[in-house]
Amino acid sequence: MLLNYGFAREVGYLRYIIRRILWRIAPPASITLPTGMEFLLPKEKVFSADVFVTEGNLDWNAEYILIAFLKSLPERGDFLDVGAHIGYYSALLRPYVSRIYAFEPDVRNHPFLRAAFSSYSNTEIIPEAVADQPGSIVLCQENESSISHIDPAASSGNYVPVTTIDEFCARREVVPSAIKIDIEGYNILAIRGASGTAQRHSPVFVVEYNQDEQRPNTWEALQAFALEHRYNVFAASREKIFPMDYQYTFRSFDAPGLAGLDIKMLFLVPQKHKAWFDRFVEQSGNWTNKDLRRPAVRRMIA
Repeated sequence: MLLNYGFAREVGYLRYIIRRILWRIAPPASITLPTGMEFLLPKEKVFSADVFVTEGNLDWNAEYILIAFLKSLPERGDFLDVGAHIGYYSALLRPYVSRIYAFEPDVRNHPFLRAAFSSYSNTEIIPEAVADQPGSIVLCQENESSISHIDPAASSGNYVPVTTIDEFCARREVVPSAIKIDIEGYNILAIRGASGTAQRHSPVFVVEYNQDEQRPNTWEALQAFALEHRYNVFAASREKIFPMDYQYTFRSFDAPGLAGLDIKMLFLVPQKHKAWFDRFVEQSGNWTNKDLRRPAVRRMIA
């Protein structure tokens, strides 16, 4: 049994070991997430074990900050789940949005998404990649489907259809209030392809933090988008405070100020919603790993 020290600190070492053993002996078919939604846990997926062990808190509260924000809106908007994998974010956010569009180009994930969404009337699987130009693009299928990724530089391979957020939203008349992007270091391509959507609808973006030198994400590109569209960058940074504890600090950053920090997810926040995030920073901007556990999460989204 490999020990994920980050998850172990977040969950608590004893509880982590117990839940890892339980998963190994008799993995459950599903888990009830803190939002009350049932989420299927296909045992073939490493990701399922992570959801089970953390009881549905993988991104240091980012998913629940997003839920708290969505609950504050006077009307429900649509949600774009770009890089849906097996539907974790889509399942979490279903009670708080109007419609969900789950973008997943890796066909190996589609049976799990269909099973997960079989009883969801407001969720649609979009079997396309997302980038900055529509057409087709090579998908590199890794052994673990959670880290499959597009490769715009490839001239041969497994081609899949690709769209842009702007093209999709215009064609389908989608009005997103939130967009999650987790496409393994190619997030900036999806963000660039959402310039018109950012201008017209001012959605909040929740974006995986990934600065792999072999991928196109850069501080300069992120900062350029933020400045051009009057977006603000918020994130939770993590640091050790005791041998077995973490401290998390959620605040606003200039994009270059993120360098060297331990960060998992970024929030790109339009000016019209900045006041809500500023209030969150003031009231709830610091927490420890103990606040990632279910009782504290439920209080956050109550």
